[in-house]
Amino acid sequence: LGPIQASTGERVAPGQRVTFTLAGLVNGKLDVEPETGLLHFVGSDGQGATQQWYLPTNVYLNRQLQRIVRYNLAGVMVDDLFAAPPTGQTWTILRAFRARTEPLPESNPNWVWTITKQNDSSKTVLAETQPLDKTGYTWTAPDTGGEFQINVELSMAGDEAPLPVASLMLKVEAPSTPTPTPTPTSTASGGSLASNKPTPTRTATPRPATPVAPSRASSSFLLAYTKWDGHFHDLYIADSRTGQTQLILTHAAGPSFSTDKKRLFFIGEQGVDQQIREGRVACTFGTISEGIVSIDLTYPVQDICQVQSDVWTCERKEIDVGRGPSDVCTANNVSVYQNLDWKVGSARWTRVAPDNDSVVYDAKPGGGYRIYFRAVDPTSQQFH
Repeated sequence: LGPIQASTGERVAPGQRVTFTLAGLVNGKLDVEPETGLLHFVGSDGQGATQQWYLPTNVYLNRQLQRIVRYNLAGVMVDDLFAAPPTGQTWTILRAFRARTEPLPESNPNWVWTITKQNDSSKTVLAETQPLDKTGYTWTAPDTGGEFQINVELSMAGDEAPLPVASLMLKVEAPSTPTPTPTPTSTASGGSLASNKPTPTRTATPRPATPVAPSRASSSFLLAYTKWDGHFHDLYIADSRTGQTQLILTHAAGPSFSTDKKRLFFIGEQGVDQQIREGRVACTFGTISEGIVSIDLTYPVQDICQVQSDVWTCERKEIDVGRGPSDVCTANNVSVYQNLDWKVGSARWTRVAPDNDSVVYDAKPGGGYRIYFRAVDPTSQQFH
C-alpha cells in the first residue's frame, strides 16, 4: 500500500498543512467486499502494472465458518497452528465455531495515523483513527521545528494488534528568529543631560515573499500517457530516466506535448472541470468543459490540484490583443486554456503540429468521425 507521499515533499514549513496519501493505492480506495468480507484494493505490482489485491480478514474467516455450520460440513483444519499462533480475535472466532454459538458481531478495519516527534523521548504528538474509505490524512505542522515520523496502520477488528502499512520521516523547518534592534541609552554629565545614544541601525522591513512560478518543463525525457479506469481516462506523465510517474489530471485523454514541451494539450472528457481526489473535489475549473484543453507544464511535474491549494481563478478573456476570447483558469502563474472553438465534446484525441501553430484532432460533430485541424490562434478557422 505504501510508501506514504507528502503533498509538500519531505521538508515542511512551520504551520504548513500537509496531506499524506498512500502511493500504492492506484485509485485511492480500500474497502471490504460486502459479500465475502475480503479486504480489496487496486495496487501496483512494483513494475508499473496494476493488480487486484484481496486480503483475508477476521470478517472473512467468521463468514466462512458460518457457511460450514450452515451446510453441516465436517469441520475445519488450521494449518501451521503452532508456527504462527492465531491472535486473540481469531481464537474467539474459532471457539465460537467449535461451540456452535451465535456468530460474533462484525466490525471493519480502520486506519490509524500516528505522528511521533523524534527526540530524546520520541513523544507521540498525534494518534487518530479514520474510517477505511478515507485513505488520506491532513496534518498541520507545529510552530516548532523538528523531525517527525508519520506511521499508518490498519486496525483490524477485535483485540488484534494493528497491521503496519507504511511510515515516513518528515522534517519541519525551525522558525526564523528575528534580530533584536539595539536600545538607545543616555547618561548625565556636568549637571546637564548629555545624550550618549548609539546611532540606530536601519533595519529593512521584510516584504512578503513573491510567489515563485514553477519552472517550465523542457525535458526530453517526459512521456505523457493515459489509463482507462473503466469509465474515464486519467492523464499521467512519466520520466523515462527515473521511472517515476505522476498523475496530472483525471477525465483527460489523447495527450500531446507542444514542441518545446512548455504546454500539454489533451481532450477533456465529461467531468474534467471537477477533479476528484480521495473521493472529494480537490480543484475545479468552472469555465473549462469537454473538448481540446491545454495546460502550462511545470518541472518537476505535479498534480494539477497541487499547483495551488486554494481555488483556481477562472475567467473568459482575450489572451492577446486581436485574438478571440478564451476560457483561462490560473493559479500561481500556471494556466489552463481552452479557446471557445476548442469546445468539441465528441473529440477523442489531439496532436500538436511541429510549429505549435495548429492542433489536429478527430471528432464527429455530425455523422462519423473525421480528422480536423484547428489553429491555436482562436481567430483562425477550422479545415478538414
